[in-house]
Amino acid sequence: ATLDAIPRWAAMRASFLLVAVASVLRAGATLQSNATVQTKPSYQYCGNETHPVSVYIVSTEKGKCTWTDQDGMSIQPDTLDNRGEYNSTSKTFTQSASVKPTRQELIGITYPRGYTDVLFTVTDSMGNENKCINQVYVNDDQEPAFKMPNGVNQSLICGKTFEVDSEPYKCSAYFQYYEPVATDNCAVSSVQKPAHNPKGDHYPVGSNVEKITAKDESGNEKICEIMIKVKDVEPPTLSCDNDIVAYVPATFSPCHNGAVVNFKCNAADNCNSKQPFQCSVNSGSTIAVGKHSITCTATDTGGNTTTATIKAKVLDVTPPRFKTFPSDMVHYAQAGESFGKTWDVPVAEDNTCDVVDVKEINGRKPGDLLAAGKHDITYVATDKSGNSVTKSFTLTVVSPSAPSISNCPGNITKTSDTHQWVTRVTWPDIVATDADNKTLTAKGIETLPVSGMAFPLGITTVKYTFEGTTSKQVATCEFNVIVNDVEKPSPVTSATDVFKCSPGSEGKGVGNYQQCGGLVIPVTSKTGQINVIGGVVPFSGTNTTCCNTAFKCTGDDKYKACLPK
Repeated sequence: ATLDAIPRWAAMRASFLLVAVASVLRAGATLQSNATVQTKPSYQYCGNETHPVSVYIVSTEKGKCTWTDQDGMSIQPDTLDNRGEYNSTSKTFTQSASVKPTRQELIGITYPRGYTDVLFTVTDSMGNENKCINQVYVNDDQEPAFKMPNGVNQSLICGKTFEVDSEPYKCSAYFQYYEPVATDNCAVSSVQKPAHNPKGDHYPVGSNVEKITAKDESGNEKICEIMIKVKDVEPPTLSCDNDIVAYVPATFSPCHNGAVVNFKCNAADNCNSKQPFQCSVNSGSTIAVGKHSITCTATDTGGNTTTATIKAKVLDVTPPRFKTFPSDMVHYAQAGESFGKTWDVPVAEDNTCDVVDVKEINGRKPGDLLAAGKHDITYVATDKSGNSVTKSFTLTVVSPSAPSISNCPGNITKTSDTHQWVTRVTWPDIVATDADNKTLTAKGIETLPVSGMAFPLGITTVKYTFEGTTSKQVATCEFNVIVNDVEKPSPVTSATDVFKCSPGSEGKGVGNYQQCGGLVIPVTSKTGQINVIGGVVPFSGTNTTCCNTAFKCTGDDKYKACLPK
């Protein structure tokens, strides 16, 4: 460390032990005592056995390891002698002693770095002497300096920055330079070399500070710093899988918004064997159906970038399926109908969760009027990837036609039973079926004549009417039952005598050709109910009403009927 500058003539007091001190004026001089001197002159600010040494501190001159006294004002002591005269006005003593060397004699004296003892002799007019020593301390506070080697025509490189590019496939660069030489005004005691060899060495990517440290014998230090910046100019390498194909799972519950796409990338750099990278879509992500370009980027610490593009396709090869679909159906058309059979439009679902387009391939819609016959109603469900499924149901349209009647007899002619005005008439069962082969029941069957009933003399029209359940068309079976009277009247008994109406009841109650007396003839229809003929309940045996006007109750004790008079 250097000493701080101290103003000229400043005294640094220190204990001083006199030990063989050399004088710059007389080599090898030592302090001596003169026993013959009775009264020696005295002095101040000078060292001896009992007084401390005064030290005059100066700095080396620029570029030199010395200091030269230019004014002789170094460290002369003040003298005092017992023969001095006192001036009462100025109140000072006039000294009669002298000091050697004088100030003039000290001018031009050069002092080396460090401490130098200066021997002073104080002599009075009587020849008495006294000697003392003071010191000059020359402090070297100049740092070492650097210069370029001899023969190198180049400015000093200390404090400069050199930028170089990295070498191919390396995270470093080769660089060499002329090493600056350390110099000092006194002497360089040590030089600490830089970390790399200046004659040529590899420097890693980044900022490299080379330090050359020089120290002199006084501890002054100087550092020469050289910055070598190695720039990474080589982009990383990046390779990724390409032309990736992934398929949407073929399951429907749950559906899927895409497919998982997996891929691999390898990135490396001249400065990092495990160079990180980023992709616009991470491997293992679910990607929607379609074509995709995935961009991956690797950027090294030097800012160099490399990109790779992955082409990925997510395919859906699974056709949709119908969640609901109509079953086969039959439609019985009706005459004059304005719309046909309706059905629920099928609903389809897809494994991709997308909405499925459902269409009837012939453009048919529920409620369309279709011709009679079988129709295949075919629906196709198509997803966004073009996968489709087709399914049909059959719609049978039955035209509006009347029911079909079988076993409808023609007119039936019979003769009345002996002594009867009626006879029982039978015919095959009359069967009617609708267009869908359903058996029909005649309208008002409870009031119609049926096979096995007793029909009176004359003509009775029997009419069975059937209405189709779906077509609402009507078919009839109509025929006449003709009962002829071929028996001659009995000459003994008059019908009017056999059964006479009670007074006041003529022309009431019994219908024409209906039973009005005789035995009870129970007649039962197919429904198990008492059949009704002409709106009159069959004879009960106690009926006392009479026939209508122009008719008379005629017959025997077994059967009487209202016949024309």
